[in-house]
Amino acid sequence: MDSYGGRALICAGPETVWTVITDSAGYPEWDSGIAGLIGDIGHGQSIRVRPAGLARPVRVAVHRYGDGAMSWTFRLPGRLFKAVRTITVTAENGETRLVVRDDFTGSLRTLIQKHNPGLSRSADRFAGGVRARAEKLS
Repeated sequence: MDSYGGRALICAGPETVWTVITDSAGYPEWDSGIAGLIGDIGHGQSIRVRPAGLARPVRVAVHRYGDGAMSWTFRLPGRLFKAVRTITVTAENGETRLVVRDDFTGSLRTLIQKHNPGLSRSADRFAGGVRARAEKLS
């Protein structure tokens, strides 16, 4: 398994941070890694994400764990590749701590990462984008 992470301390409340994270229409404005996103970002939902550089969207399963965490899971059949992004939001001294972790598993992970070198920086870019957008909304 390969894992990468990103984090940000955001000058906005957790509700504002969740508003940014769950606003599917807003992603192309602040997340440079996502060219488009279709669907409701909520527990048990399936969304279609079009990563920048890809012509077709991929299906991603969304799970919400209480008020503080969410995961997005994309997988290829037969355990060839699985990507899980875990997003954790916690209140911290009047600000919000955002932690993003990407875990990649499967026999094709090295090949996919080789052809998509930005995957290792994606979580960090995501955290920075959420911070900028949430602070702008506050």
